[in-house]
Amino acid sequence: MAFDNFYYCVLYEKKYSDYFLYQCILLWMCRKTKSSVTEQQPDSSAIHTISTLPDTNQYLYDFLKMVLADQKLQYSYGLSQEVKNCLYVESDEVYLSRFIITPPQTNPYDQNPSGVDSTKLIYNTDSSVSVNISAQLILNTLTLLPNHACLKKSDITYMMAEKSRLHNLKWNNQKTGFSLTNKNNWYTFSLPYFSKDKKKAFICIQSLCPGLCGSGDVLLYQFKNNKWTSQKVDSWLH
Repeated sequence: MAFDNFYYCVLYEKKYSDYFLYQCILLWMCRKTKSSVTEQQPDSSAIHTISTLPDTNQYLYDFLKMVLADQKLQYSYGLSQEVKNCLYVESDEVYLSRFIITPPQTNPYDQNPSGVDSTKLIYNTDSSVSVNISAQLILNTLTLLPNHACLKKSDITYMMAEKSRLHNLKWNNQKTGFSLTNKNNWYTFSLPYFSKDKKKAFICIQSLCPGLCGSGDVLLYQFKNNKWTSQKVDSWLH
């Protein structure tokens, strides 16, 4: 009888310990599952960080704000969201190549600092005569327009790479402040084409109206003496 009671107690304790172990395993699995689900939830601080990241294209709008003030544009006009695809009628690479800095051409007749070429003319085998021939035989080409050469080939390569990077850009009128309702007069802007050193920039601005009326300018901005200065390098009327 005592042995039966002892056996019953051992069996009871074993069942209880097995049940307790089962409950512990079940609780651990539930916590593990909950932990996995929690890990898959996005971190609210990460969401906040993403939503408050700076606009990487803000520098375009900062430059544009300066251009708008410089050119005294009318904020009562509308603005096309579409970025003008090119500066001028040619491809941008061809157009911008006009502004490449080229080394000065030397006069082929300049053979000494004085600009005078002393040439010996042989008349016969017995005598020779030394004569001075002026080297200034080639006239410089008359430049009708100011010289705007300011780019290197590497600048144009950089400009084209930036244009490709920003090919999906559309102007955000909330950042420019033009009219949202004026359909009779509006502007179109190209991208600002910055040089590698960010000290030169080209931009095209068109002022348009229904039909074929309007005008356009290509502007060259150069950063000198801590400020931007502008020059019109091309203009046209429709």
